[in-house]
Amino acid sequence: MAPELISQAIRARRKKKSSARASKPYDGEAVDWWGFGVLFYNMLTARHPFVTGKGASGNTRLETLQNILNDSFVPVHLRDVGKASSSAEKLLRGLFRRDPKRRLTSSQIRHHEFFKKIDWNVVLKMEKP
Repeated sequence: MAPELISQAIRARRKKKSSARASKPYDGEAVDWWGFGVLFYNMLTARHPFVTGKGASGNTRLETLQNILNDSFVPVHLRDVGKASSSAEKLLRGLFRRDPKRRLTSSQIRHHEFFKKIDWNVVLKMEKP
């Protein structure tokens, strides 16, 4: 879950609303790119970026949410990703920016060095299954 959605849910709960989603149904593409970052990180490392694995069963839900909101938290295996691919690490850092206004946009992602060998015109012309 993107940090802005967690913050929104906390504010809504404080205001005694039943759901944060009721006040703001969608927060734009930045939320989607955060989610893409989580999926991409998981595909590269087989781990969740904000679960540290400390303790017998990993994080509690609250600890995971705190890691997402903590500006200074860096996913544990991000440095390992960087050893394998510095461009993948840079992409993830751009996707995991806590401030959605500073998070990478779709255009920035398409032009990112990680995807430099992708011909997006060919991808866009592909038939969907």
